Amino acid sequence: MKHVSLLLALLLGACATAQRPDLPIGMTLPELLWRIQQGEAVLARLPAPLEERTVRQENIHDPRQIDTVRQLAYPGLLLTVYEPGGDSARQMVTAVIVTEPGLATAEGIQVGSSLQELSDAYGQADLLEGDEYVYRPEGSSLGSVRFRVQGERVVRMEWEFYVD
Repeated sequence: MKHVSLLLALLLGACATAQRPDLPIGMTLPELLWRIQQGEAVLARLPAPLEERTVRQENIHDPRQIDTVRQLAYPGLLLTVYEPGGDSARQMVTAVIVTEPGLATAEGIQVGSSLQELSDAYGQADLLEGDEYVYRPEGSSLGSVRFRVQGERVVRMEWEFYVD
């Protein structure tokens, strides 16, 4: 049940929906994650990224279709966006990666948090892959949440979303 609590805290722990100019994306991390989970077109709500990288690749289901994958960089935050068939009207966020302090989960976990704080907030990880503590909430389009830990501190947080 701890994993259901994790998912609910991540998605329903969103702060007020008003944009926050003090944050690099104008909203809190829990709000961003909640909006992605709800299927909202979050990219229209975000400021222009500092940097953008685009890759075109063959679709895994139909090799005749070419898809677009974009990576949008903000201060301490990287979003990966999938556009099937290169259709910008069908943008789906597939990953959210946080690499700097300042963007915290609803429980207050952020880059720089201790391993003990992570454990207190989310319990035992479902999987330990090298230096990553992986949580897999059930019954959701959220595939997994990964916390990379080095020297007993969180150095990276990643949310992966199913889009198939």
